[in-house]
Formats: sequence, structure tokens, C-alpha cells
Amino acid sequence: MKKKLLKTFTAAFFCSFISFAQIAPGSTAPDFTATDVNGVTHNLQSYLDDGKNVLMDVSATWCGPCWAFHQSEVLNDLQNAYGPEGSDEIVVLFIEGDDSTTSSDLNGTGSNTQGNWLNHTDYPIIDDGGYIANLYEIAYFPTLFGICSSTNQVTELNVSYDVNTVKNQLTGLCGGSLNGAANHAALKLSENTVYICGQGDSSLPFSIKNYGNNDITNATLQLKENGNVVSTKNFSGNIGLFEEETGFFDAVSIDVNSTYTVELVNINGETPFNSSDDFTSKEYVAIVMAQEATTNIVTVNITTDYYPGEISWEIQDSNGNTIADGGPYQPGTADSAGGGGPDSFAVKSKQVSLPSNDCYNVILKDSYGDGWGAFNSTTAQPGVEIISNGVSIFQENVGNFGSEYTRDDAFSRGQLSTDNFNQNKITIYPNPSKGEIYVSEVSKFDIEIFNVMGKKVYSNKNLNSKQPINLSNLQSGVYFVSILNNNQKQSIKLILE
Repeated sequence: MKKKLLKTFTAAFFCSFISFAQIAPGSTAPDFTATDVNGVTHNLQSYLDDGKNVLMDVSATWCGPCWAFHQSEVLNDLQNAYGPEGSDEIVVLFIEGDDSTTSSDLNGTGSNTQGNWLNHTDYPIIDDGGYIANLYEIAYFPTLFGICSSTNQVTELNVSYDVNTVKNQLTGLCGGSLNGAANHAALKLSENTVYICGQGDSSLPFSIKNYGNNDITNATLQLKENGNVVSTKNFSGNIGLFEEETGFFDAVSIDVNSTYTVELVNINGETPFNSSDDFTSKEYVAIVMAQEATTNIVTVNITTDYYPGEISWEIQDSNGNTIADGGPYQPGTADSAGGGGPDSFAVKSKQVSLPSNDCYNVILKDSYGDGWGAFNSTTAQPGVEIISNGVSIFQENVGNFGSEYTRDDAFSRGQLSTDNFNQNKITIYPNPSKGEIYVSEVSKFDIEIFNVMGKKVYSNKNLNSKQPINLSNLQSGVYFVSILNNNQKQSIKLILE
């Protein structure tokens, strides 16, 4: 794991902050009672008395290695497989151990954070003001503890990005094995926001992640439009434990005014072990019509992170042919991994010729495998923007996406759509905004705004383009705005600063 910004690390993987040693291996685990960010109370001894071993991650929001471990989703996987929503054999806890941390830092909007720690976190997050960290004599972040119900003893585990390694450490420490549950999986949307390109039928993506103790060889999924089934997908393959596989529904006619949901109906011919909506039903946040390039020359602007020598990108046509690429950029000499230098935190531009009327895909790559995530709140978020004739037609900010991130149908060239709504394209300005926005090109409209988790956070009706929309009560971050005008709906990405 390469070093990240924000703090100086005393080791390649740990963020040191105090001088005393960790609690001795095999010590009796100090008991505590604490309330998580959702108001749920947790008592360690109660979990141990119930015969449940505990995995406890003590981290800090500013710590780069902590964020990398969090982003690996190792603890999420163990929680979903063996926690209360799975076989209910273990307890996973996240302890924010720095007493200077604020709720804004946990939400990713503060000045001392690596990102939104609450996003995609299925286990409890406890911000205890450093109390638990002191109990356990934490000397560095992240620290991962295994606490055994049979002995009440605590031992530090090695932090690993491999879920089976962490699982085996816990069972090796505490004895026994984890049984798991059969036919247990989570439905995921590989893209919550789907870009479609032009008129005609489109295929919507989904993915299945296996949390069960048996392989998934077949499954049935349904795509619903406004609650009505429009496509059924009979998946076949072989998905092992903690593996994830992506598929697509057969192409259907997409109406941007409709709401589309996916439901996981059965696994291996059986009702899913956990049939709650959290695991078996997902709604696409937005269906977005790709914007058109009005000329055959576009400008690609790449905002780099701290390690430009790892960054590259491609643009592909609808047949998967690469028509343009760029990077890697000049590495720096600030550390052995190529950090810093004039190409770090820089905007690298390249003009690209689009050979034909087509839909184009954007692929972002990182040779190290941790995405473009080495940045902080004082630097521009890395990503890509594509400009046509002075107008931004595609923009995506990214973080730690792994080795490769693909946005299919990101933009188009040529008159691929003839509906009047898109010829008179609605825009939001200013975007990014500090809290007040306007909507252009329409006289009357209704508006709904969703956060990245798909939760509606604002709505209003019968507005006009001259009315300011005050969003100052919303936290900084990315939102999806749905504008309804004359029975036509357009979705627009909004960034609040």
C-alpha cells in the first residue's frame, strides 16, 4: 500500500499518532458500551456472552491506510456473510478512534477526512471520542482486533485486503469455523446511474455477490418498470464465496420518466436466505441520456491524483475499439512510488477526434490498483471531463476504483436521439454550486434531488427558471437532480461544494 497524503506515516501501512504500545496480545478485552452513529447501543460483553467473536477495526478518518482497508470491503463482506444479516455468528465494529473527528469527517465533507465512511458500510460505526481507543492503548491506525467469546481475550490481527485471510485469522485465533448460510447473496447495481445513448433498446446492468456457503450456479432476476416486470433474466454460471459477477438484462425500451428496479427472485432455485429489500431489491438512481458532442473534436481533461505515473485512460467506440488514449503521466520523486511532481494534482488535456456518429465509452485505469484516490479536501478531486465546443458533455469524479473503471455510453456524437426534450437540453447552474442553483431552458418544472444512496433529499413543484433553489441545508457532495417538464424527465449530476 503506497502512502497517501494528509498525515505523515511512520510505517508503510500505519498512521502513528501516540507513543505507547498496543494492548498486549491475550489480554482480557476491556468491556465498553457505546452508541453508533445510527443511535444503536453496543455492549462488548453482551456479544461475547452470546458466543459471538468480535472483529473490531480502530481507525481515523484522516488515515490513508485506514481508508484503503475500509474501501477493500473486507469487513463489509464478513459482516454480510456472518453478521446479523447473514448467519449471525460474528460481530463487526468500526471504532473512530481520534477524539478530534467530527460528524462531517465521517460523512466525507469535513476538513480531516479521506472520504465518506458511512457510504457502503453495513456494519456499525462508533465515534466514541477516543474512549475505546484509549482503553485498548491504540498506538497506530488502523488496528484490527479479534476478540474471542470463549476466552474474552483480545489479540491484534494483521490488516489484509484479502477477506479470507482476515476470516482465517479470526477462526484460527478463536477456534472453530464459520458455518455461513446457504443461498445467501446480495444484489448490487454495478452502476446506480445508467447512461443510455440515443433511441432504441438498452441493456441495464446488475451484479450478484455471493455471501453464502454454497456456489451460486443459477439465479432468476426481474427488471421492473414502475413496478411491472419488463424483463426476466435467468442467470447461470458459478459464483463462489465473496465473488461477484455482473450481468445484463436483455435490451428493453427505456423511458427516462420511469422508475426501474431489479429484484433477485431466487438463488439455485430457492428463496434467497436473506430476502429483505436491502439484499434482493435495488433501484437505479437515475437513467441518464448521454449528451452529444456537437463537433467531431472534443477535449479530454484529466485531473490527476498524487501519483500521475499510475494514471491512464481510453475512449472506446460502441464496438470496443480504442479511438483515443492518454497517460501514464510523469511520476514525481517525492517518494519511491512516484508521488508528487508537476503532473500531480494537475489537469492534463488532449484533443480527440471522434471518427463517426456513435456512442462512446470512457475507461479510467490505475496501474497500482487503488484508483485515483490519493487526494484530500485541499486538492481537486481526480476525474475526467469531456468538452465539446466549450460545453461540458461528460464529467465524472472518482476515487479508489481499483485497477479499472468503465463508464459505458458516456457521451455520443451525432443525432442519435430526436426527442425534443434533448434538443432543448436542460442545464443546472452554477454546477458545482455552493448551495443555490437555477434551472435553465424551461418555464415550468418539477424537481427531485437524490443523494448517492438513492434517498430523496429535496423536492418541489411548479417552479420556473428564474426561481433560485436553495440547497444550503444539504451537505457537500454529489447529488442527482431529476427535472420533470412537459412529461419529460432529465437527470443531471450536481456537485455541492
